[in-house]
Amino acid sequence: MAKVVAVVGTKGGTGKSSIAHLLGHRAGSLPRMVPAFVLTTDRGERVRTDPRRYVTEDARTPDALIAQMERLLSVERLLIVVDGAAAREDIDAVVADVADVAVLPFGPSEQDVERALDDMARMPKAVALPNRWPKHPGVAKRARHWLEMVPEARRMPPFPTIPKLDGLLSAKGYRDAAYEIASPARNLLLEVLALGRIDPDDIAAVMRAA
Repeated sequence: MAKVVAVVGTKGGTGKSSIAHLLGHRAGSLPRMVPAFVLTTDRGERVRTDPRRYVTEDARTPDALIAQMERLLSVERLLIVVDGAAAREDIDAVVADVADVAVLPFGPSEQDVERALDDMARMPKAVALPNRWPKHPGVAKRARHWLEMVPEARRMPPFPTIPKLDGLLSAKGYRDAAYEIASPARNLLLEVLALGRIDPDDIAAVMRAA
């Protein structure tokens, strides 16, 4: 049976799509490749059709999402990454419930943290991901206040700002960023899979003998 990672959250602008596509890219780039599908649920987002190391599919309506999940869940070796949309509590709640792990990105601001805490209360299995977190010591020190508002037991390590990551959704941006994001993407993917108790070898593609 396929494994499911849901990237969720009702607030826009927290980097859900970038994180979802980052996970899909890195899954398809592991030494033992993990086949990955990214399901797009944001009605305002285009479904990517350019060549990538993962597949993107249209799940922008509840019916489309259900159909995609029914089609893909029975696949034995597959990672499904659901790219959640802002202000879609109905979809978030359903997806987070069936996912092996639900990741909730938030940025270093009061509004992001407050919304993340509200979402975590509604989705008890979700784990918060501090995203686009500042690395400069002075800025990081000021942002620590926001970090500590989220319970440590349900908080992943901060994921830093990566300049080219926001371009990941475009065809050119994907080509340009693929090498630069390799290392941080690997670490993030392995952390997320570990939270879901997912062994990447269990869902890696089977190598056929020549």
